[in-house]
Amino acid sequence: MPGGGPAILSIVSGASFLPTVAPGAYVSIIGSQFTNPLATADWSSAIGTSDTLPQELSGVRVRVGSLDAYVAYVSSGQVNILLPGSVPAGLTNVELTTPSGGVTSSVMVASVAPSLFAYRLKTINYAAATFAGVNGVLYAAAVGAFSNSRPAQAGDVVQLFGTGIGLTKSAPPDGQLFSTVYPALDLTAFHATIGGKQAAVQFAGMVSPGLFQVNIQIPSNVPSGDQPLVVTVSQVATQPNLMLTMG
Repeated sequence: MPGGGPAILSIVSGASFLPTVAPGAYVSIIGSQFTNPLATADWSSAIGTSDTLPQELSGVRVRVGSLDAYVAYVSSGQVNILLPGSVPAGLTNVELTTPSGGVTSSVMVASVAPSLFAYRLKTINYAAATFAGVNGVLYAAAVGAFSNSRPAQAGDVVQLFGTGIGLTKSAPPDGQLFSTVYPALDLTAFHATIGGKQAAVQFAGMVSPGLFQVNIQIPSNVPSGDQPLVVTVSQVATQPNLMLTMG
């Protein structure tokens, strides 16, 4: 590959792109020369019938501290990984190995680093949210943002999706797909606000490796339009400037 070996620019949460991550969470490594410029791969074809998550993809491996991470996606400029649940907290070495060489960096691991998956529309970041209790997938978003979307209203239960959101009552299997849900260790540690008003958190749990679902009920008297959404876990907040569209 032209331009020498790989280089890491940043290591961030795979949802918020902020620099603190958590055990069992998705992480993005941003840089250059990770693979051939036009080559991309994700772990869907590597998982196979064993339901085992790969620790190598297209010749790319990532070691975090003393543990091998699970490699979800690779391209020339980005590698997405899932951290093992047993990665210890603190500043931790990250070793990236690629077909063109290796490079070392570090990342700050916290016990909890809640981040919600989001999308950007007209310079605004919106939480990726769907309605609970409906047939199919209906997005909580402005009309026209998706082919099937509407704003949230008082009383609706909205499903949010994130990573780095903490422990579950029983530990999910590391490096394996699973078909059951792992409820959060302590639902009372979760709080949410929309437009500054408290929203009831009805459920939180891990629904697939690294992916948390948090269900909140929209409170009354929230103004219409884009309103700030904040979820806190053990008093640690999700990323700032995240919006949910109210109707």
